[in-house]
Amino acid sequence: MLATDFSPGMVARLRDRLQPFPGCEARRMDGQALAVEDATFDASFSIFGVMLFPDWRRGLAELVRATRPGGRVIMATWVNPEGAGPAPLFLQAYRRVFPGAAIPPPPPGMSVLCSPEGLKAEMVRAGCGEVAVHAVDGAWGGPSVDLVMEDIDQILRLMPLYAALDSDGRARLSGPL
Repeated sequence: MLATDFSPGMVARLRDRLQPFPGCEARRMDGQALAVEDATFDASFSIFGVMLFPDWRRGLAELVRATRPGGRVIMATWVNPEGAGPAPLFLQAYRRVFPGAAIPPPPPGMSVLCSPEGLKAEMVRAGCGEVAVHAVDGAWGGPSVDLVMEDIDQILRLMPLYAALDSDGRARLSGPL
């Protein structure tokens, strides 16, 4: 089992979590150019990854290439092009606090892959045979609202729109969040 991510921090976290499992490894890799042989895996997964890639079609093609014929390619995407978890809440607060500010569009892959029809069409286009799309609802949360709010700055710093705010802008958002 190989887990990959482009972020050194995520790979370090994966390595720690995989330590108890023999035969599992984590490596830093570009999902748009996987450093693996063709037909290496019985199943290849992208969990909220390919949809964010600059060349998301290349990332999807890489998943297919790395999967043996008859294997499975599994993709998890969000159904909302604004994201999931804290992202829609952040954008709602941002629009309220900064009503005239421009909000960049979501990555192109999110816009296409967030719909079941778009996801299915692109998987077929990439070379997947039988494609089935299953919607799964899940609640985002943490151990408590208070703990999530303690970490909200760290969570939101991953979002470019939030990261670009100065301390005054972040303070203005703290109330609506």
